[in-house]
Amino acid sequence: MIHLLHIIVGRGTIPPTRLPSLRRELVEFLLKDSCTSKSQTISDFESRRPHLNLYLLLKLDTEATLDVLRCAFMEDEISNACSSSPDSVNKPIEEAKKEDKATETQNALVQNTVDALIQIIDMNIVQTDTTFSSGEDGLIKEWPSKDIGYLFEFIAYYVAIQRAKISKDVLCQILEYLTSDSHSSTNISVHCSTPKNREKQVLALLEVLPKSDWDPSFVLDLCERAKYHQVGIFFILATLSSEAQ
Repeated sequence: MIHLLHIIVGRGTIPPTRLPSLRRELVEFLLKDSCTSKSQTISDFESRRPHLNLYLLLKLDTEATLDVLRCAFMEDEISNACSSSPDSVNKPIEEAKKEDKATETQNALVQNTVDALIQIIDMNIVQTDTTFSSGEDGLIKEWPSKDIGYLFEFIAYYVAIQRAKISKDVLCQILEYLTSDSHSSTNISVHCSTPKNREKQVLALLEVLPKSDWDPSFVLDLCERAKYHQVGIFFILATLSSEAQ
């Protein structure tokens, strides 16, 4: 299944002109409800879970499914549409509108996907504790914690590049995950494999999100425990900048 999806999103012999629409159709399919789950005998807990096609694939192979989604959200299409090439200034208004519409449509798909992942996370995390760094991550054993971590990393990336928005509560969960000391050596993601990379993700989020979305003292405390010194420098510079104004 994953192999076939890789072909659909562009790692096969499909004509390039067909790829954008196929990518959109793929994501729309993944965000639809699964027909099979509704016909099965399921427990009360299972019945409260989101039965999206995306959820079924994530259970099968979380990291590979997220890789497929990254391919579906190829950034070169967005950057090409928004690039300031010599001809871009002279583009007809209708063509510019089409490009804006394409960008808007893909960003809407990114947001819908992020919303679906948040729904899946909420249904797979028992909130026994508000912090991951306590050592009691409250994760249901059915999914390894590293797989939930992949979802957090994926969401954080698209929020940091301003293609998706999240609530303060979700941001808090992501920051707690990224600063947690409970990452095992087996939790190695290609996209965020080391504490240094996780620190960069924290900085990327803080740089693009308004201060009203996060509590500086809470974030600073998390980062001090995680020994994220670059975040400390970020706070110092931000404070000096505010005083200068």
